[in-house]
Amino acid sequence: MKKFKFTFQTLLNITVSLEKEQKNNLAIVNNQLNALEKIKEGILKDTKNARENYANVCTINEFINGNHYLSFLKKNLVDINVRISMKENERNNLQDQLIETMTQRKTYENLQKKQWEVYKKELAIEDDKALGDFIANNGGE
Repeated sequence: MKKFKFTFQTLLNITVSLEKEQKNNLAIVNNQLNALEKIKEGILKDTKNARENYANVCTINEFINGNHYLSFLKKNLVDINVRISMKENERNNLQDQLIETMTQRKTYENLQKKQWEVYKKELAIEDDKALGDFIANNGGE
């Protein structure tokens, strides 16, 4: 009696490993994106506070310093938005790759199930034949 061996087992193993790696990479990018979003929230909060303080300035120097600070915050906000956009694109690409890998894994698993069913049918046929041979050989006694 032969043992069951899935034809594409190596490919299935590689696909499962690749899927795990892609999930880890996606988690890393999501964490980085969350960190950037928190930085953005901080910049927006600082901008709001600076604008409120900007309205209460008394001297020219305070006015100029406030204006420079608001310009600095605006530049940082633009920079963080660009970084967030790049991370979102990276996340989307990783998600697309992960979906493709998961589809491949599922295909291999379905093939494995089909091969298992064929193996079970072949095994049942062999068992029936062996039983028939046994009965034929011992039936004359």
